[in-house]
Amino acid sequence: MIRKHGDSFGSYQSVESSGRTILLTTHYMDERKNFADRVAIMDHGKVIALDTPRRLIASLGVEHLLEFATEGEPLDAALLKTLQGVRAVKTVGDVTQLQVAELHRTLPALLRKARRTRRTA
Repeated sequence: MIRKHGDSFGSYQSVESSGRTILLTTHYMDERKNFADRVAIMDHGKVIALDTPRRLIASLGVEHLLEFATEGEPLDAALLKTLQGVRAVKTVGDVTQLQVAELHRTLPALLRKARRTRRTA
């Protein structure tokens, strides 16, 4: 049987509730964090991190990556760093990535800044 990405959550839950261990390989941490007790992150065949999903995410210092493109010149990185919850800013070409701890606060502030500078983000 072929399943599309995100289609197997219910199957995993039923196996897990029977007391069995599930070994799952995926690049989609966002979907798996809701039911995994522990997650191992591997790089070139070696475990580089092993913990609960919440602790692994917390170890990064950010919970969200907000990516956007602007028309014309990108927004000033120094200005973006002043937005509430922004931990780091990276811009390549017209695409900017913000590492954000509080998305619910940063996104509205970003949209207000974009409006004030008459930019579309």
